[in-house]
Amino acid sequence: MPRKSDIDRNTKLVAIAFGAVGVAALLAAQLLLPITARAASVGADAAVNADCVESCMTALHTCLADAHSAFVDCSTTQNCLTLAASAKLACAGDKSSSICLEARAQFQSCIKPCRTALRQDVRTCQNLALTCLHDSCNLADLPPQCRAPMTE
Repeated sequence: MPRKSDIDRNTKLVAIAFGAVGVAALLAAQLLLPITARAASVGADAAVNADCVESCMTALHTCLADAHSAFVDCSTTQNCLTLAASAKLACAGDKSSSICLEARAQFQSCIKPCRTALRQDVRTCQNLALTCLHDSCNLADLPPQCRAPMTE
């Protein structure tokens, strides 16, 4: 069982690296429900199956949790936590010192493949959720700009 200090470090590392990608994914998840509610109010014949939407959102949350877990596993396997701690220590005195810049570069180099995989996983989750809403819940009027590009 992981120690609390390990969990805290993982959480901090994820917060650093998850950054805008995580925020975007969570915002997308929260924004999808109002879109479906608006779809129901557009016309009298438009009906939204709340259970279907809830199922798609649950699948999205599960997918994002799996992406988060894979990111933590990647960063742990690559030993990025140690590099993050080293960078924090090296930068404690002077953030512009060469030792700090080198330590930060090592951490960035370590975490980059994990971040890239996380971004791709989040895009996949978003696309799966939108496909679920479109195909399974018959919400054909979802705007095309909601779809995240699958390439970097």
